[in-house]
Amino acid sequence: HDHNQNHTTTTSSSTSSSPIANTTNPMGLNIDPTTRNTLLSSLLPRLNLLVLLAVLFVLPTLLMQQAAFFLSFLFLGWTFLFATQTGLMVSAMLTVDRAHRPNALAFLTLTSHILGDVPAPIALGWIKDRLAPECRIGEDGDFEDPEGCAEEEEGVRLGLGVAYLWMGWSLVFFEVARRFAKRGLVRTEAKEERNGGGEDEYQRGDGGKDGREGGNDVADYYHSRFQNEHSIDNYDYENEDDVHDTQT
Repeated sequence: HDHNQNHTTTTSSSTSSSPIANTTNPMGLNIDPTTRNTLLSSLLPRLNLLVLLAVLFVLPTLLMQQAAFFLSFLFLGWTFLFATQTGLMVSAMLTVDRAHRPNALAFLTLTSHILGDVPAPIALGWIKDRLAPECRIGEDGDFEDPEGCAEEEEGVRLGLGVAYLWMGWSLVFFEVARRFAKRGLVRTEAKEERNGGGEDEYQRGDGGKDGREGGNDVADYYHSRFQNEHSIDNYDYENEDDVHDTQT
């Protein structure tokens, strides 16, 4: 029992001094709503800027004839686009409580595949077939009608432009998310003013009623959530039967 008590004391002191328990750390686990909405309001416009730069670099490729220029602008555009991935992950985690962050990332991955990988190529292929029906590739990997496809270059470029404009949804939804974060920030500040600017449960570190945003560590949260009357801490380690039952 003394050994377990000393271990608990040591664990508590180590977690309380770790950076993960620092409520002032913007990338830590214990982030109050005001800080989260402030970070989102600042981060989302930067993501929108990167997407806008990507669109501005890829759109000129619709008019380019030289492969070198086409591939160079395409490379720069996709570089700006994929530079949003880190900020996108951070934004997803900031929008929910820490206990829900794994689900938020899973949902983000699922929706990105549904809207980007699964139906999008089929839909864009259907659009291209309508704009350039002669540009079909046969089983041998070559165009079925190369001369007819060359005459439909304008339709091919237009279909590519539709694919580029699909990125416009990012501009729309990032802005919508920013507005929601701004609204949440105003609402939180108004609530703090009504409460006289007192210290809230996030600043105190007790995590409020459900303890989702306070405490020392994420392990403490899950331990308090799923601990039951049969926890190891409730066993008498001087009794060999209890020790045996615990190991079993």
